[in-house]
Amino acid sequence: MDIQRHEKFYNLFKENGWNGLLNVHGTPMNLPDFVKQNTSWNTAVDSIQNIVDFNNFVKQKCFEFATWAVKQKFNTETFNNNKLWFKGIIGEYFYIENIEYLMTQIWSTDGKNYRFDHPVPASFYRLTKKTRLEFGEDYGVDVIGINRNNEIAVGQIKNWNIFSDEVISYSDVVSNMFCDGVSRDWIYPKQNESMFVFWLGKIKNIAKPLKDMFCPMYNKVQYFGYDDLNVIHQGDPQFFANHNHFKTSLKNIINYNNYCDKNILATIETI
Repeated sequence: MDIQRHEKFYNLFKENGWNGLLNVHGTPMNLPDFVKQNTSWNTAVDSIQNIVDFNNFVKQKCFEFATWAVKQKFNTETFNNNKLWFKGIIGEYFYIENIEYLMTQIWSTDGKNYRFDHPVPASFYRLTKKTRLEFGEDYGVDVIGINRNNEIAVGQIKNWNIFSDEVISYSDVVSNMFCDGVSRDWIYPKQNESMFVFWLGKIKNIAKPLKDMFCPMYNKVQYFGYDDLNVIHQGDPQFFANHNHFKTSLKNIINYNNYCDKNILATIETI
């Protein structure tokens, strides 16, 4: 995929926002409907002052969401699957709203300044029949952006509990994200800094082969998680303050709907 094409998708996404992207498991149920009836949503958003608060927000609201979702007539999923869906979409929401800022604030230990500019949810690309055929289902790539070398890069977003011992596995990166990205011609096999994993886990919870400098993926994938967020929060204590754009966006979920603007859908078809 060329940069110019991605920029068009990015501009359309910024114009339309998350409309059409917040449906639950592809049903008419959507996250805005839950937020409208969840009277403590805004108060809970305001209470987020650090990463632990954010983690607790997700834990509490995923339970409340799943309790609501299983009662809806369009629900076809289990309580646990609805919890996982909520965690996934809030994880995407958090990182896609913040990636550009976060990546400019962190330097890796070897002095590289990583970038992931103009992030677009992979689900946005799949909004029309044409692009759905081209981009296929979600097999590992959650977000597409531009790295510091001005090349397309892909990302995977995981919103696990920050205290979880769950590990980023070799198959998460290679079998899923790498194969998905290469097969769609978004990234090329020998490209460095082609993949990013954004998560709430700790860097120590990456599978050992991925941390081996002789691993074929070593220079291809970068990880951004709790450790990096903690460093940023220490350097920018106001990151989770009330003026934070992400928190404003969380409150704005109530204004999104099931449908993407018809003019934008028509434009996507022509890109």
